[in-house]
Amino acid sequence: MAWEELANGSLYLPTGEAMLAAQLAHQDDLARFNALAPSDPKRPAAMRALFAAVGPDCAVASPLHANWGGAHVTLGAGVQIAAGLTLVDDGPISIGAHTRIGANVTLATGGHPVWPALRRAGYVHNQAITIGAHVTLGTGVVVLPGITIASGVTVAPGTLVTHDLPRIPEKEAMNPMDQLSSGALYRPSDPALVTEQLKWQDLLVQYNQTLPSEQTKRSAMLQQLFGAIGPDCYIEAPMHANWGGHHAHFGRHIYANYNLTMVDDGPIYVGDNTMFGPNVVLATAGHPVWPALRPLDYQYNMAIHIGQNCWFGAGAIVLPGVTIGDNVVVGAGSVVTHDLPANVVAVGNPCRVLRAVNQHDREFYFKDRRIDWAAIAAESGETFE
Repeated sequence: MAWEELANGSLYLPTGEAMLAAQLAHQDDLARFNALAPSDPKRPAAMRALFAAVGPDCAVASPLHANWGGAHVTLGAGVQIAAGLTLVDDGPISIGAHTRIGANVTLATGGHPVWPALRRAGYVHNQAITIGAHVTLGTGVVVLPGITIASGVTVAPGTLVTHDLPRIPEKEAMNPMDQLSSGALYRPSDPALVTEQLKWQDLLVQYNQTLPSEQTKRSAMLQQLFGAIGPDCYIEAPMHANWGGHHAHFGRHIYANYNLTMVDDGPIYVGDNTMFGPNVVLATAGHPVWPALRPLDYQYNMAIHIGQNCWFGAGAIVLPGVTIGDNVVVGAGSVVTHDLPANVVAVGNPCRVLRAVNQHDREFYFKDRRIDWAAIAAESGETFE
């Protein structure tokens, strides 16, 4: 027997004589089911008699506890329930096909009002629980009234479910090109990546074969090669780059001496008026320390950010993920492993801040050689403070 008030979510008094009699009859049926041995051939029929509806191939272990003996519960096909399930099934409970429920799980549709006078009077309410197909509820999970759990969800053991659980959409496979800038582990041997990379490397070889006098041609080719490059940039050939500079973004008036090497699998950003001495390396790519991953060719890329008006001495190396501020001087042979703030001179391996750019640097350009600001102003037409 079912009453509308059990299923409609309204407050009601569960004390009606007919309601109590019907509830006790269902509980007696449940007690008889729990008394049957696991191998007793009567169990399947007794189980189907307990529930409002049961799909094929369901299995329910004893003991099962239920306020209404399962009378307000529907099971889809292939539902598997371990021992100790407790159903506060005063309200409807729907369990989708092929759902698995671990031991000692509680599904509770019944609730009591917060206002104390209503509790003293004995009022309760029921809010339906809906569980989708192919759900897994771990041991000891508790699901509160009114909850909907979407199909395909797995709930960890011991979880108290107080809010609806939507299905998390499966992640779409990442475009191979997107992997380069995501920081995730990936395999650069992916055929799609190799095909695209070879295109840019072929163009870089053509750039390196241009004559020094072909500056107009070189400038046009740099516009093709780089992800972005501003005017008045001068890159000596040969330049070396994993992706031909395709993932490099240079500002204006940047100079690079011979053998600038960019491991530009990931993005490289360089601000205006920055200069690179010979054999400088900007490396965005890294490989995992864990040895088992390296034979599988896994790598990751972390972007390099270099500010404006920086100067890198010969042989300096900048490692993945480093950010360097404006007006920084990096000494020859330095290995930059960590971020550098603006307006400093930094040297060494690993590269450390030696000092701030200071008044001495305004007066002297090399050892005891002074800067003639008047001559520079006259020659350049610039005014300097």
